[in-house]
Amino acid sequence: MEPRRRLFSAGSGSWRGRGAALLCLAVLGACASGGDSIRPKDALAVLRLMKDSSRVGAELSGEKALWARDDTTPLTPDERAFLLPIFARLVDYDLALESFCEVHLRAGTVRKDAREVALGRALGLGAYSRQLVERLRLLTLVGDNAAVTTALDEGSPEHGIAPGQFTRLSIETARPDTPLQLDIAYDALLEARADLPAEAAEIKDLHAAWQLLRLADRAERKGQPLPPDKQAKLDAIDGAAIAAAVADAALEAAKEARVAWRQTGAKLLHHVIGVMLGNEISGVIDPLVKDIALWLGDTRLRDDGRHLISEAQLAAALPRFEPGDVIVERRNWYLSNLGLPGFWPHAALYIGSAAELEAWAADPGVLAAFPEGLTKRIAAQSPEAWKAFLQPVEGHPARVLEAVSEGVIVNSVEHSCLADHVAFLRPRLSKAERAWAIAESFRHFGKPYDFDFDFQTVSQLVCSELVYTAYNLPAAAGQGLRLDPLPEVMGRVTLPPNDLVARFDEEFGKDDRQFDFVLFLDGDEEAGAAIERDAEALRSSWLRAKWDLNQ
Repeated sequence: MEPRRRLFSAGSGSWRGRGAALLCLAVLGACASGGDSIRPKDALAVLRLMKDSSRVGAELSGEKALWARDDTTPLTPDERAFLLPIFARLVDYDLALESFCEVHLRAGTVRKDAREVALGRALGLGAYSRQLVERLRLLTLVGDNAAVTTALDEGSPEHGIAPGQFTRLSIETARPDTPLQLDIAYDALLEARADLPAEAAEIKDLHAAWQLLRLADRAERKGQPLPPDKQAKLDAIDGAAIAAAVADAALEAAKEARVAWRQTGAKLLHHVIGVMLGNEISGVIDPLVKDIALWLGDTRLRDDGRHLISEAQLAAALPRFEPGDVIVERRNWYLSNLGLPGFWPHAALYIGSAAELEAWAADPGVLAAFPEGLTKRIAAQSPEAWKAFLQPVEGHPARVLEAVSEGVIVNSVEHSCLADHVAFLRPRLSKAERAWAIAESFRHFGKPYDFDFDFQTVSQLVCSELVYTAYNLPAAAGQGLRLDPLPEVMGRVTLPPNDLVARFDEEFGKDDRQFDFVLFLDGDEEAGAAIERDAEALRSSWLRAKWDLNQ
């Protein structure tokens, strides 16, 4: 078992809802440093952990729609908002239970008193069994769902979740000796149970007993006595009866764990072996993919620095653009065009300059959604991104947010759209919904480029994924763009920029269309310039060959 170096990360959400697990660890520390004697609060700590972790697991099981969802579609913001905090809580309970396992089940501490031995075994087995049940519950729920697995493994500093946490949990659980450890501990506790009182305590109000022990700890640290009424209640706690209650709870949990292992253990072992083999292979291939992609993206067969769209054309078109517009672009003669599906290989988001965004966001609907102001919200939640956005890009205001090989960056229209073909599409959404998408896009600033083109993750992004993620709005913000189900390209669920234009074509003229036409500057190699064309020309552009001698 991997040693536990840290229970809580320093993320802003890492302490939320975790007081019980933290307090149990404090109890464990007092127990470990206090010799062989196990006090009633140690037993209550395990009982509480077992109860609380079971409750969180049941809450996870109750979200049936999440486990029945299509595993090829990335998680929605609402699904992430539910899943990540609850997974963080499960991880913390898991680590707290593991610590009790280490001290009471695996440490082999010698205790002379038979009841101490029995209680120690009960604490260890109870923690171990509940830990195993909740792990198997989680792993069974997730199963082969690629969307959920990827989201859990991606990691979330905000919630204190380390990258790869879910896979590590799978590997730790799928130990071949797991059922043997469980059987040995179960048999040992059955034998030791005879040394505990036949009548176990009925703890009708575990929370009240827990709070009483906290008060006693606090008073002890301050060197102060408990009030007489509290002290009388504390003295009335029957440690031996509590020990028997823990033992009974541990035996019940062990029975549950044995059934769970028989049902899912073999399948889990096979799955984990496949994951480990896949990681070994991808560890070799992934760096090669990234190097090749960088080379292709930076290699132009005709490197004369010429582009067919002019700065004058872009400057004339600026008043027609609005924040939230989706941009699709193409630069001719780049080798990377060969490796990307369709005529249009790049997408970006138009934001407008800071002043333009501020004026646009004065809309009543936007102010209702962001009472403090949209730009102030962005500056508060994404300060580094906003600081970068306020800086000129080669003498021009930043107006674009895009994911390129360097990662998610802010850019000027002049730098981003001085290409050979460019089109602007406007999502048919309210300004408030587009404002939500803009604020969300800023949160991804600085993230690396996703050379694996994996739309299941959001820690790394490709160009069209930035658009997809920004407009994948939480339910409270509105509908967003309906871009699911995503197509599968070379075994990856992804959204080629060319598909955005294909959807514009397919939905054109319909009442429920998702995009309105704004601009199409179409490069003509023969003329050596770009020509402004209409919506009909853009509709058919996605069917063009992605590579020919005339580009």
